[in-house]
Amino acid sequence: LPPPPTPFVGSGRRLQADQLALKLMRPGVLAVEGESGMGKSTTCAAAMNTVEVRMRLDQGRYWVDLEGERTRARAEVLVCEQLGATTLDEAVAKLAAEPCAIVIDHLEDLQGPQPATADAFVRSLAGAAEGKCSIVLVARGHQHWPAEVNEVIELAQMSVADADELF
Repeated sequence: LPPPPTPFVGSGRRLQADQLALKLMRPGVLAVEGESGMGKSTTCAAAMNTVEVRMRLDQGRYWVDLEGERTRARAEVLVCEQLGATTLDEAVAKLAAEPCAIVIDHLEDLQGPQPATADAFVRSLAGAAEGKCSIVLVARGHQHWPAEVNEVIELAQMSVADADELF
């Protein structure tokens, strides 16, 4: 899990992270999208590191970065490694059994020219969201999301006031 962003500036971004943190504490599949450099990963890291999420989910916070990954098989291996599982079925069972949240970052790399690859990967994980797990899919741009996605959160550009605070 990436450390909390330091500094994490901008009241708008803090509010988005707090709202995402609340959603992380209920089962479901969420998608976070926005243009490159909008702060998607940073906002998710801030949400995963809030006191509320750390207390509620304890050790059940996971992060899988798919940057540069193009195959479903490799994505599944990374999920298994993160969860200490030997098979994807075992990883999904572990996710479904405990209150937890898993962020799948850079999903757009897996989507590449064939969105069906990413869709099948998301479907393979979605069963965990029927248990106690929140799954957060993070991708650049506007994506085609499979039906398993319950909600899409689009990050907006940083406000001028927040940008002034950053710089």
